[in-house]
Amino acid sequence: VTGEGASTRFVQWEPSGTPLTGGSQ
Repeated sequence: VTGEGASTRFVQWEPSGTPLTGGSQ
């Protein structure tokens, strides 16, 4: 799943469905 408001950085989604910007986890 790609983040719409993600510039340069990618968005990673947790099992809960929480969008995390940066993709630390």
